[in-house]
Amino acid sequence: GGCIAAPIDDTFQITVSSRVADTFVTPTHPPSPYRSLLSDRMVMLFSSSNWSLYPPFWTQLDQWGVDNVAGYFSGWRSLPFVLPRAASTSGCKSRCR
Repeated sequence: GGCIAAPIDDTFQITVSSRVADTFVTPTHPPSPYRSLLSDRMVMLFSSSNWSLYPPFWTQLDQWGVDNVAGYFSGWRSLPFVLPRAASTSGCKSRCR
């Protein structure tokens, strides 16, 4: 709680151009191979893995005609950017307490 595993190192860039398209962010990596699986779906982010809460919600979506939903349940598994406890606290124990 309250401890950052590494120093914050942010880079800010200011772009000035007469063409607004020049100021948009351009990704440098290729599209995800999963992108095509999500192209025609509504993506919803869910914060609970308490499955008993969802049946009434799915019923409501069905009544509204929403039938192609991709859900990401963040409480279902560890997020990829969460470090193991030992890694996230090493080097900062004295600063965090």
